[in-house]
Amino acid sequence: MKNLSLTETLEIVLIRLRSGQTLRQSLSGLPDIESSRQIAKRWVNLRDQIFEGQTPALKSVEHFQQALVMEEHLKNELKSASQNPKMQSYIMIALCVCFLLYALCFFPIILRPGTGELSLCLGLIFIGIVWISLYLKKLKSQFWFIHWLELLNRLNCDLHCGQSLGPALNQKTQEAVFDHLPIPLKSYLLQCLDHIKRCEHLELETFIAKTPSFHSNIDVIESITQWNYLMQNYLQGHSLTECLDFFIESSHKRYLNRMKSLSQKLKFQLMLPLFFCFLPSFLVLLFGPILRQLMHLKT
Repeated sequence: MKNLSLTETLEIVLIRLRSGQTLRQSLSGLPDIESSRQIAKRWVNLRDQIFEGQTPALKSVEHFQQALVMEEHLKNELKSASQNPKMQSYIMIALCVCFLLYALCFFPIILRPGTGELSLCLGLIFIGIVWISLYLKKLKSQFWFIHWLELLNRLNCDLHCGQSLGPALNQKTQEAVFDHLPIPLKSYLLQCLDHIKRCEHLELETFIAKTPSFHSNIDVIESITQWNYLMQNYLQGHSLTECLDFFIESSHKRYLNRMKSLSQKLKFQLMLPLFFCFLPSFLVLLFGPILRQLMHLKT
C-alpha cells in the first residue's frame, strides 16, 4: 500500500471516528504517513493528548485537519502567484549567462565584457535573487495565523468539554503549535496566563508600553486586542465559548481575505526585480563594452 499524506490519512481517521471508533482503532491498519517534521510533531503532540484523554478526539482532529487544508491551500496560492514571475526571472538569468559565455568566446576583445561589467551584472543578479527571496519570505511569515486559529480551535474545544481557561491555555503553551506564533503574541499569552492564576486582568496599555515590537504586524495587533476583550469577559464571569466561536470565524475570514490580497500584490511585486535587476544586468552585458569603447575613443 502506498504512503498517504497526513491530510489524506486524517480524512480516513475522521470517517472512522464519526462511525464510533476510538482514535487508536481509527489509526490501525493505515499505511505510513508522509509529512514534514514540523507537522508530524504537531500531530504526534495532539494524538498523545487524545490518547491521554485530555482533549476530545473528533473535534480536535477536525480542527487539525482544517488547519492543514488551509495551510496547503495558501501554499498552493503562493506557488501559483509566484510561478510566472519567478520563471521569467530565471529565464533572464539564463539569458545573461548564455550571452556572457558567447561574448567571451566569440566577440572581439574590445567588445567583450570587462571586469566592471561583469561585477555590475553579477551584483544586479544577486540583488534580484535576494529581492525575490525576501518577498516570498515576507508572505510565508504570515502563515503563523494558521497556527493561531488552530490553537484557538483546540482551546475552544477544551472549554466546551468543561476545562477552565487557565489549565487549557497552560497546556497549549507547551505544545509545538505555540512555537509558531509571533513573539509579541506569545509574550502576551504567557503574561495573560500568569495574570489568570492571580485572577487579575492584564491591561493592554501596560503590555504595549513594555513591548517595542507590538506594532510590527496588524494581524498581531488585532489578535492581541481581541484576546484582551476575551480576557475581560472571562474575568467578569461570562461564557468564553460563544465569544471564541465568533472570534475564530471572524479571524478566519479576515485572514483569508488578507492572504488573497497579498498573493495578488505578490504578482506585481515579483515583477519589480525583473525590470530593475535582471533586465538591466543583460543590458549592461550588451551595451557596457560598447559604451566603454566609445568613452575610450573620446578620451
